[in-house]
Amino acid sequence: MHSDTSLAIFKTETEQDVLLQAYIKLLQDFGQFLSNNNFKWEKPTRCFNRIYFSSNGTTDYFLFNFLGKIEDKPTENIEKEFQRILNVFISDYKFPLTAKTKFAQCSPTTYMPKK
Repeated sequence: MHSDTSLAIFKTETEQDVLLQAYIKLLQDFGQFLSNNNFKWEKPTRCFNRIYFSSNGTTDYFLFNFLGKIEDKPTENIEKEFQRILNVFISDYKFPLTAKTKFAQCSPTTYMPKK
């Protein structure tokens, strides 16, 4: 998606809706993967993600930046464990959409502790 549709990879509203749903599923799948690997959030944790995909849907880069005050961010050890699990996840995860060229998607997200 792009504010200038001539620059967008997914141009139509339908394509953008499909992209959005696939992206939401990726975040949900990653959240479940974190949980399955015994990763626990102590409190709601805000983050900004930018994910770069190859044209076949594999992940080239998954960049993240935890947001907020220092006391709201994960400790260094928790962030390292998050990165480790993320690397395992993206090594095997295939985004369900493909394109004629590489593409990226970004968004803020909030990781929540399990109730």
